[in-house]
Amino acid sequence: MRRDKENARDIEIINQQADRLNQETLAALAYQIPLENVALTVRQLTLEPPAGYDPEVGRWLAALEECRRRTKRYLDGLDPAAVDWLDPQIRHSIGTLLYHMAAVEADWLYTDVMQQALPAAVAATFPHEVYDAQGRLTIVRAIPLDGYLELLDATRARFLDAFREMTLADFRRPREFPDRQVTPEWVIQHLIQHESEHRSELWKLRTNFEKAVLES
Repeated sequence: MRRDKENARDIEIINQQADRLNQETLAALAYQIPLENVALTVRQLTLEPPAGYDPEVGRWLAALEECRRRTKRYLDGLDPAAVDWLDPQIRHSIGTLLYHMAAVEADWLYTDVMQQALPAAVAATFPHEVYDAQGRLTIVRAIPLDGYLELLDATRARFLDAFREMTLADFRRPREFPDRQVTPEWVIQHLIQHESEHRSELWKLRTNFEKAVLES
């Protein structure tokens, strides 16, 4: 009988923990999937290559674009004050991360894929060095969220345009540098991973800001 009571208590604790985890999961998903549509919409989890590209190249670009859509969902409804808010633990801001993501994408495109310097007009859109003298991300301020999104969109448009006429052979052709060999295919997978990792930081910064506002 005692064991039955202990088992019942353990089951109740497990159920309470599962309920709490489910609520936390739903809260996170709210930034990715509108909750009112969860039970009604059948999600199409496919990658459709955009028209005008080699099919294999297009699938990689479709994955890159899906990554960006997820990032933007994390920013839906963001308080404007959160963009420049510095988290004392993470030591940078949402705006800083968005600037960094755009700058890194432009650098990989021109330096590694196209093997050329950034055009002057493109370089002008990145007036701040990505890293400071200590090797940390340069804190970027006083740009609204829409400004960062426009920078990300403009950089992505140039990226997609550069791949439009690229053959599969060129997509997988290593670009030779003194310290590395890199293919455009590898660059895309790296950018997907890079943005996904920073998206978790964006989420952490947003939730920490919202918690700090509630506690103030």
